[in-house]
Amino acid sequence: MTKVIIKKTNNNSHDEAWNLLNNILKEEYNTSIDEHQIIRNKFGKPSFIDNFLYFNLSHSNNIIMCSISDNPIGCDIEQYREVSKSLLNKYHINNNIDFLYYYTKKESRVKKEGISIFTNKYKTIDELNNIYTNKIYIDQKLYIYSIDSIDYINNNITIKII
Repeated sequence: MTKVIIKKTNNNSHDEAWNLLNNILKEEYNTSIDEHQIIRNKFGKPSFIDNFLYFNLSHSNNIIMCSISDNPIGCDIEQYREVSKSLLNKYHINNNIDFLYYYTKKESRVKKEGISIFTNKYKTIDELNNIYTNKIYIDQKLYIYSIDSIDYINNNITIKII
């Protein structure tokens, strides 16, 4: 089972994402971050040393995203923005929305795998299958988000926007 929460915050998004993870752990698992040692791999991906649960965090401006799962997981959220024509051409993508779909899918995949975004893998969107991707509007701003989890294939993801 994968649980995803997307939340607006007025504070430092990075710190708020960690606070959200800790609150979910307390409320739903009767534990906290302090009770589980967190390690980071060579690319900076955090995980619980005891693999108690898998988690991933993302933020874009004042929007945070927290994903928790029994299985490896990656997530990403990005506010809509214009990208350069040269970047669109590099990835053979025609417009900004499609680029953000590609980018959030790639980001969620590499975060799940614990590798660098600069990997030579996943050069096209066609290589990024079985990743849940959607768009939402928060405060009249468009956000694109992706979740890479085996639970998507099994239709076992809960997404809550608060």
